[in-house]
Amino acid sequence: MPQCEDPVAENMDPAAARFLQHLAAKGGSVYTERNYQQALREFAAWHKNQRGTAPDWAALRRDDFRDFLRFPAAAREAGRPSSFAFPPCARSMDFSSAKG
Repeated sequence: MPQCEDPVAENMDPAAARFLQHLAAKGGSVYTERNYQQALREFAAWHKNQRGTAPDWAALRRDDFRDFLRFPAAAREAGRPSSFAFPPCARSMDFSSAKG
């Protein structure tokens, strides 16, 4: 079974990396970890390109994710369907709120 890449080794945002480590510690599927990692990376890249800064995960609101999902898929990266990205981003937002 393939292993999820180490997000810290790839210079991922520290808050997103903590969330992925939390997810891995729960013992879920490596495919789920991989998908969450990809979705978080896509959202962070979109946020930086569109808003000029890296996302402040604790300060994000529902409309931030809606704006991301409304952005044309082809411009996000390889046309991934929007349903791929939303659940991981929403879960990360819940995690950030809970962990402070």
